[in-house]
Amino acid sequence: MKLTLLTVALVAVQLTVYRLHRGARPDHAPQARLALTVGLAATVVFASVSALSLYNDPFLQADSWIEARLAPVDSGRSATNPALHRFVQDIADHDKPYYAAFAFLLLVTECVRRRWIELGFAFVTLAGGVVTMEIAKRLLDRPRPAEFDSIGLGAIWETPSGHTFVTTMVAGLLYLLWFAARRPWVRRTAAATLTVLVLWVGVIRLLVGTHYPSDIVAGLGLGIAWLGICTTLRIIVESRVRPTHQSANTSLADTSSERENE
Repeated sequence: MKLTLLTVALVAVQLTVYRLHRGARPDHAPQARLALTVGLAATVVFASVSALSLYNDPFLQADSWIEARLAPVDSGRSATNPALHRFVQDIADHDKPYYAAFAFLLLVTECVRRRWIELGFAFVTLAGGVVTMEIAKRLLDRPRPAEFDSIGLGAIWETPSGHTFVTTMVAGLLYLLWFAARRPWVRRTAAATLTVLVLWVGVIRLLVGTHYPSDIVAGLGLGIAWLGICTTLRIIVESRVRPTHQSANTSLADTSSERENE
């Protein structure tokens, strides 16, 4: 029931935001439709995987089997591969300051460049994303893998994967704000690199033993869905605000030309 309410809420927000694009610039409509389509598809992935992991026993058994084979620890939390476990655990334990530093750098960069719409887009995406992730975790309320039960962390909410969600959100922001308007080869390189980064974070969470594979997929789906909502909002704001500025600049340019001709 909680998953259904969350899914319906996500779809309702996406459709409501999309309806707001009416009256905006026609050339921005395809972008809004693309953001909506991607967001809805990601919502379906998130809801389907979450439902299977919560209510389907065969799927849950397969999920647990994969997690047990990938995590380099046994049920007593002793490493079967100490070097690998130490490596992935160090990454998992010290990544939050890097997320915070990057988010701060992103916001400061857009502020310095005086790109106010992009600054608002980044802030709403980051702040709203954290809230969305926490709501989803508390509603789904799925315990972590058995390895964490042995050290008293099993009660901590674990689906969707917060690290995967945040990495997806930050990678999407970075691409849309810094690379989407670049040359094709730059866009492709950035997209491939950021995709590898998101997948790498998901693998790290599996190797540490803090998540099931379905949690990673759910985090990825929810991250893309939230990014789709915020991207559609950005498109709407740009289509309504920037044409006014462009028209004003055009009028000034025309006036200057007339004066030069006189």
